[in-house]
Amino acid sequence: MNGKQLKRADYEYALFLGLTIGLFLLPVVSGLGLSFPGFLLDSVLFFGFPLFGLSYIFIAKHLFGHVKVLWEFSKYFLIGLANTAVHFGVLNILINITGVVSGWPLLLISALSFTAAITHSYIWSTHWSFEVSKHRTYREFKKFFEVSFVSLLLSITIVFFITEIFAKGSPSVFVANFANAVAALTTLFSNFIGYKLLVFNSKKH
Repeated sequence: MNGKQLKRADYEYALFLGLTIGLFLLPVVSGLGLSFPGFLLDSVLFFGFPLFGLSYIFIAKHLFGHVKVLWEFSKYFLIGLANTAVHFGVLNILINITGVVSGWPLLLISALSFTAAITHSYIWSTHWSFEVSKHRTYREFKKFFEVSFVSLLLSITIVFFITEIFAKGSPSVFVANFANAVAALTTLFSNFIGYKLLVFNSKKH
């Protein structure tokens, strides 16, 4: 693959991730009861985010393309935004279906939505962010699962403390989303470090 093809692929991936963000934010906007004119919402979700993805990767590639770890993190950050959208999209779909906003059922659907985001992350991290070999190994997947499992436990713990201790007695869709937002932000950087050093470390392969 030559430089031109790789550059084109970067933009195609960034565009697709932007569309993913817009698509999965739809149930979030609906779940939180946010009201926007239809044309404005559609413009932001299905034009604004893809444009953001293209602009972001253009700037990141020119600023950090020559520094491997910074370029990897730049791609991982965009993937992370899409992971977050997937996480909250699935979360709000499940909340809408079940009506759950607190208690252990919320921890369960938070775990399910987190798992959906982690699966999305694995696919994109291996294919694009860290550009690892196409020949996946059991060891690599095992390490990814271990790092992700620790992050899942951390995420569920944060959601529990916020919804069942700090905001106990005030269950709402907003609180459920806020708790998951804090958890997602906390695990974003820990996941990158874990994946980079323990899972997709090319020096170990």
